[in-house]
Amino acid sequence: CDEKAQFYTGLPNIATFKALFSYFEPKASEMTYWQGNETTVRTHKNKGPSRKLSLENEFFAVLVRLKLGLLVEDIANRFDISVSLFSKIFNTWIRFLCLELELLFPYPCREKVQSLMPDSFSKFPNTRIILDCTEIPIQKPSALKAQRETWSSYKHRNTYKALVGITPDGTVSYVSSLYGGAASDKFIVQNSGVLNLIEAGDNIMADRGFDIDVELNKRGASLNIPPFRNQNFQLSSEQVETTRRIAEVRIHVE
Repeated sequence: CDEKAQFYTGLPNIATFKALFSYFEPKASEMTYWQGNETTVRTHKNKGPSRKLSLENEFFAVLVRLKLGLLVEDIANRFDISVSLFSKIFNTWIRFLCLELELLFPYPCREKVQSLMPDSFSKFPNTRIILDCTEIPIQKPSALKAQRETWSSYKHRNTYKALVGITPDGTVSYVSSLYGGAASDKFIVQNSGVLNLIEAGDNIMADRGFDIDVELNKRGASLNIPPFRNQNFQLSSEQVETTRRIAEVRIHVE
């Protein structure tokens, strides 16, 4: 039923699931499956890694893991397949969905963002995107170089780090590739490609760690971050109020 479809996949109903699968099926049926340093290609004669699951059930299993956060071993047991097989299926579908969904949900134009601007952004009417970085804990790499590159001084452990952007109405509009946890916010902004999306007149909202004024000014854009507290001076009442207003509207990207 539709309630179960929503519970297990996050989609509103079975019809939506079927429609999405129908959209993906032609290309998904020709996917090259990931398996470490080797790959296998699905063909009509030899379905390779999918011989134990239909393509539709693969898609369903991937959505279940994304929605419920179940462990790989749990999903594998539920579908009566090996852990390694589901890992291969999951990694392949995630890469496939990343490419396909990017085409369905392009970076929103300024007019679209403005048309959905919440009243809470009345003090920041030109906000185009709110940026923040998120970190994902990972197992400690065996290679020393990888250990250094993924060590996060903020999380005090090894992580991957990604830049995420949302529009003022809360829609996720940008997700970067993953970087090592040692990468600074500024480095990721400079190298992720997000600056190529910025247009003259845009206002970008971020946290204090995003020291990107120069990069934005070159593009005719501006940065809105909470004021820094000087070591020898307290924030003025106006700066405190600005900090509060920014915190209230950018909390959604946290």
